Amino acid sequence: MINAERDVYESIAAAPGGWRGGRLFKVVRKVPESSEIMSFYLQPVDGKPVIAHKPGQYIGIRLNTEGGEIRRNYSLSAPANGVSYRISVKREQGGVASGYLHDQVAVDDTVELFPPSGEFVLIEGSKPLVLISGGVGITPTLAMAEAALQAGGRHVVFIHYARNASVQAFQAVIDDWRERYAQFAAHVVYSEATAGDVPANTVTGLASTEHLQQWLPEDTDVEAYFLGPKPFMVFIKRALHELGVPDRQSHYEFFGPAEALA
Repeated sequence: MINAERDVYESIAAAPGGWRGGRLFKVVRKVPESSEIMSFYLQPVDGKPVIAHKPGQYIGIRLNTEGGEIRRNYSLSAPANGVSYRISVKREQGGVASGYLHDQVAVDDTVELFPPSGEFVLIEGSKPLVLISGGVGITPTLAMAEAALQAGGRHVVFIHYARNASVQAFQAVIDDWRERYAQFAAHVVYSEATAGDVPANTVTGLASTEHLQQWLPEDTDVEAYFLGPKPFMVFIKRALHELGVPDRQSHYEFFGPAEALA
């Protein structure tokens, strides 16, 4: 196992733009995406290229806070471009790392990043792509959607659940893709919408099998990816199975230690 891990680290370091261990990156942009989510655009201080990550992967970040050193993993929310990375971080209540990033890390500050990692990645192919997210689970599915749309030739169904318009991130991006890509279908659901809070192409309610049945392709031979709170994922996994999506084509990931979904 140790030898296998060493081989992986060495292959990442040897790849174009790769490295091993920590590498300093500068915050070149800091963009609020919603009332809770902030995007950070990160470029290496050494000015060299960065390794191309797979859509869906995450990156490790090390922060030196007043309380000491902390390390977290955040999904990369944009596809690879060879020069920079983007993470989109939700401010968690009581979250030390997210609070530090939102409140203390500014443009031109530096952070230490570790190479991209993770097995929750987009499978290349021609099967229709179904991406389902809850809350900040939108970050890896957004990168997957953009990569698939850039590649072309693949139908993409993008389904996102949020509490309301205030906390929903990337609405403008979703609207832009609706107009630009004929093969892109997006559906947004608000669970706690208030009067006047529901934009066009948005519905209210909770995750339901009826919604998925209406929005999934008639032929359910698709590649489905979903991410969000555990109860949400338990429901989505069961609903996809009931609607005929093959279990081997139903992919999910946890923010945190891996668990089984009943």
